[in-house]
Amino acid sequence: MSACSLALLAAMLVGFPRYGDWGHPRSTPAPIHALPGIGPSARDVGQLSKQVRTEIHTGRRSGRLSRDDAKALRRESRRIEYLRSRYAEDGLSESELIELRNRLEALHSITFAKTTGTADTTGH
Repeated sequence: MSACSLALLAAMLVGFPRYGDWGHPRSTPAPIHALPGIGPSARDVGQLSKQVRTEIHTGRRSGRLSRDDAKALRRESRRIEYLRSRYAEDGLSESELIELRNRLEALHSITFAKTTGTADTTGH
């Protein structure tokens, strides 16, 4: 092959799109800032976190939670807060918000069950 045909072949290969590059370009999804009423938002997660901490504090002060139970629940609350701050460093994605909300709802349910001796059947 001559140098001219090699240059032409190289130009053609560089100019052609790779497999999967056809069609409209897709942008990388940015972290969401949910609209009110659409999906979880960082504010919802913050409010739920505060509510859970308040329930733990109230349960301990009223004697419905043992010292060890309250300590374990607070520890889990701190773990969730650590995750929240770590995720927030580059903006909370929708999946991160959902994960945080699910963890907080689980902690809320456990706290509710331990303070009342029953399960939370309302889903909150």
